[in-house]
Amino acid sequence: ASGAFVPAQLVIERLRVRAPVEVKGIDAHNIMEAPDRGTEAAWYRFTPRPGAGSNAVFAGHRDFGQVGNPAIFWHLDQLVAGDVVDVVSSQQTEIRYRVTQTWDYGLRDIPMQKVLATDPVEEVTLITCSGAYARGVGYDHRLVVRAVRMV
Repeated sequence: ASGAFVPAQLVIERLRVRAPVEVKGIDAHNIMEAPDRGTEAAWYRFTPRPGAGSNAVFAGHRDFGQVGNPAIFWHLDQLVAGDVVDVVSSQQTEIRYRVTQTWDYGLRDIPMQKVLATDPVEEVTLITCSGAYARGVGYDHRLVVRAVRMV
């Protein structure tokens, strides 16, 4: 789509998030790469670009460095239907999305096919950690937020 772009910034005003976006992929273990820093979001290059008419997938840390040290998605669980998510290009083109649904999945139960689905709907999916934290294991849940483009 002509209006599609590689995202440069993710903005969620309600959470005071203004995060630079890194482009990420899959690592050698077939795991989605996490953002390098707690202040940045990752967009996955194997998902459609924002503006391409489908599902652009982003991830961000809940905390970083040490548990309880807030990162960009520390308050992601506070988003509710109707909240606004903006994705901005390096040329400052902006696409605005409105949250429609949130899910909290156990790590073993997360339906990645559904999370990464290239739906025929212009949307973004945001993923972060949730649940209980165990040293050496990490969090046992994932929070998934979906937002649909506002016309």
